[in-house]
Amino acid sequence: MNVDVGFQSEGTQPGIQAKAPTSNRALVVVAVGVVAVFLVVAIALGAAKFINKAPQAGSVLITALPATAQVKLNGQPIACTMPCRIDNLGVGKHLVEVSDEGYVSQSLPVEVSDGRVMPVDLVLKPAGPAMGEIKVTFPDDVSEMTVFLDGTLTTREALEAAFSVEQGEHLVEVLAPGFRPFRQFIDVRDGASTVAVDLQPLGFDVEIQGTTGSVVRVNGERRGTVPVRVTLDPFALNEIEVSLRSVGVSRWKGILALPEIAQSTIDLDFDRPATAYKTRDFGWLAATTGEDWWAVWVDDIDTGLVTPIDATKRLPLRKGSHVISFRRGYDRHDVEVDVRGGETLVMRENFDFVWKP
Repeated sequence: MNVDVGFQSEGTQPGIQAKAPTSNRALVVVAVGVVAVFLVVAIALGAAKFINKAPQAGSVLITALPATAQVKLNGQPIACTMPCRIDNLGVGKHLVEVSDEGYVSQSLPVEVSDGRVMPVDLVLKPAGPAMGEIKVTFPDDVSEMTVFLDGTLTTREALEAAFSVEQGEHLVEVLAPGFRPFRQFIDVRDGASTVAVDLQPLGFDVEIQGTTGSVVRVNGERRGTVPVRVTLDPFALNEIEVSLRSVGVSRWKGILALPEIAQSTIDLDFDRPATAYKTRDFGWLAATTGEDWWAVWVDDIDTGLVTPIDATKRLPLRKGSHVISFRRGYDRHDVEVDVRGGETLVMRENFDFVWKP
């Protein structure tokens, strides 16, 4: 039997073949592939993380009363009606302000979240009236005074200090014995509005004119020569005498009362003699108006008197038809009367006064 035994080159064993060495290039390719896969995964994860952190838009839904309220967002007016939804707001804090005329405005910080609608519910409170002040100064030489603000009895001390009132028109009234009623309308705005009470003595200042050199006497008392200014009492039948003794004696004598004494001048020139009224040409007026006082006007003349005018101190009026007007604030009540000589007309009215600006 023939056996062939093959011998390999030196350093080898018979029947065993040696493995070929692994290529370095293949290893590099594998490594690069691994790194590339890692980078792709890392980039993808990073992009996803970045996308997840991007700001998302949110919304607010505002409901408010009254429904006419206006909205501001971060100080900027927003045109919308209630309920008011504002979209596409960046996440974070925003300032919502709601306001309406006659109400107290409200502001509210709102935290807007990703993709959410944040509700804002507000109810505005009615605003209180705007306030101002009235400060009244009074004459130091008059101690007895009755003071009214908007028809309501108050005190001198209350108005001498700055008295808080709603802004708008107000009425200050002061009554004092022997003086005409003081009344002043005042428009109060921001700050203090001042009123200076100026009381004028009761009566009518009249200038009596006439023939040069004539002497004037009132109720028997010599007052000087014409022209002369005298004060006539509305409660009295004022007896006026004008005389001139240059050539012989010229004399005019008569009674003056309302409405004649309301004239600024009375001409008693002897060449144009005025009508000389006698006591019998006058009657008297007494008037009451219920709980509230009213200023008394006769034939559109302010007498300077207020009700009540009682029968113990009557107002003399020339006989005939007259319009008696009771006035206070912006209110007035006119009554036509007929005064008879030598008689007292008593008027009993019931007029309530409510101040209305």
